[in-house]
Amino acid sequence: MVSKRVVVAKYKEEIAWTEELQEAGYEVLIYNKDTSLTHYKDYEPKKEGWIDLCNIGRESHTYLTHIVNHYEDLRDVEVFFQGKISDHVAYEKPSDLLKECEKALFQSYASINKVGCFNEQVYEHMKKIAPTHPHIDKAYPPEGTREYIFFKELYPHLSYPTQPYIFKPFALFSVRKEVIHAYPKEFYEKLLEYFNPEADNFMGMDKEDFIANIGYTFEFFWQLIFTLPLTSIYGSESI
Repeated sequence: MVSKRVVVAKYKEEIAWTEELQEAGYEVLIYNKDTSLTHYKDYEPKKEGWIDLCNIGRESHTYLTHIVNHYEDLRDVEVFFQGKISDHVAYEKPSDLLKECEKALFQSYASINKVGCFNEQVYEHMKKIAPTHPHIDKAYPPEGTREYIFFKELYPHLSYPTQPYIFKPFALFSVRKEVIHAYPKEFYEKLLEYFNPEADNFMGMDKEDFIANIGYTFEFFWQLIFTLPLTSIYGSESI
């Protein structure tokens, strides 16, 4: 039998919808960030299925904390949801979304596609269609687009994509354990360290701007991280 766990990154959202998942037989683990914790690695189990974290780095910090702390005991399928999913995806029952999640190595549950910016040409296009977007300047430092810089940080040995990257946003997805394990635990520990206010950051931003931006940047990258053609790039070995 395939084991499945739903990880929920909660702040102040109403999460009564997770009860339906439990009734349908899904294991649910809530990460609550509406706390007084302040350190990015604070991890306090409060009761069964409930863990307190500090409020930093949006859902990206939550997902990485879960992967790092549960790397050795991942379920066959790990599902990652924000505390509120109804504004990003349509469903009658949350469990309906997950009926076939065990059949895909990675599956996003967002109902729309977005275009990512890996180069200046795409960035200029984004500025034209969204000139007043609140992140349009902070997100694109002088060294290049945020996504280009992050890609080179994650995969310095790969050529970055030259075409626009189509992805599903909102960080609502499921992923098989073996896909997560395609990367060593140290890979996720490195990613989690980006949320350390004391660490140097590779974008040259102010610390607060960097942590805010890295949280948004992961929304763009989850699909890429978990769908890279690992076997064709690395042969039979893990990264």
